[in-house]
Amino acid sequence: MKEVPVVLPEDEVRMHEEDRKDLDRAKEKNRETTKAAKRALRVARETQEVAEHTLAALDGQTEKINKLDGKMVDMKEDVKNSESYLRYITRACVCCSCFVKDPTIKEEGHWSKEVKKQAAIEKKAKALAKDKGKGKAEVERTFSETGRPDKLKVVGEMVPMKVVGGEDLKEIDAEFYVQDKALDEISSIVGNLQGMSKTMGEEIAKQNVMIDELDTKATPLKDRIRDMNTRTRLNKIHLKKESNSSVINDVGSTLIKTMK
Repeated sequence: MKEVPVVLPEDEVRMHEEDRKDLDRAKEKNRETTKAAKRALRVARETQEVAEHTLAALDGQTEKINKLDGKMVDMKEDVKNSESYLRYITRACVCCSCFVKDPTIKEEGHWSKEVKKQAAIEKKAKALAKDKGKGKAEVERTFSETGRPDKLKVVGEMVPMKVVGGEDLKEIDAEFYVQDKALDEISSIVGNLQGMSKTMGEEIAKQNVMIDELDTKATPLKDRIRDMNTRTRLNKIHLKKESNSSVINDVGSTLIKTMK
C-alpha cells in the first residue's frame, strides 16, 4: 500500500505518516521534559527555603549561646558574693576560721585565667571566620551583584526537526523556553545553596568553640558551688553541737543551784 503524505498548511512542508508519528512522540517527550524541569525547580525552591530557615535558626542559636555566656558570668559573680557571705558567717560562728586560708582564692585565680583564655580563643575564632568565608548577608550581596552563575550544561542539544514549522515549531520553542528558564533558576539556587552551606559550616564551627568554652567555665563554677554546699552543711552541724552543749550547761547550772 502506498504511503499518503501529510501536508502542513503552515509552511507547505510535506511529511510522511511515519514521520508525523515520530514528531508527535518527540513533542510528547518534550512536554514530559518540561514537566520534569518544573518539578526539579519546585524541589530546588523548597530546598532553598529550608536552607534559609536553617541559617536563621543557627543565627538565633548563636545569640542564645552568647546570652548563656553572659549568664555564666553573672552566676560567677553571684557565687563570689555567696562565698563572701559564707566566709563572714563562718568567721562569726567559729573564731579559729579567721586563721584558716581561704580555699576560694585559688579558684578565683583559676577562673581569671579561664576568662582570659576564653577571650583569646573567641578573638582568634572571629578572625578566622572573617578571613575564611563570608556571612549570609555577604553571600546574598555577592549573588545580587554578580547575577546568576553560569547555567548548567545540558547534555545533548535538543534541535527541532528541520521539517517542522508553524504551530509545531511554536510549541517546541515555547517548551524550550520554559525548560531554559527553569534551568537558569535552578542553577542560581544551587549557587546560593553553596554559599549558605559554607556559612552554616562556619557558624557551626564557631558555636562548637563557644560551647566548649562554656563547659570550661561551668566546671570550676560547679566545683565551687559543691564546696559551698559542703561548708554550709558543716556549719549547720557545728552550730547544732554548740546549741546542744549550751542546753546541757544550762541544765547543769540549774541543778547545782537547786542543790545549794
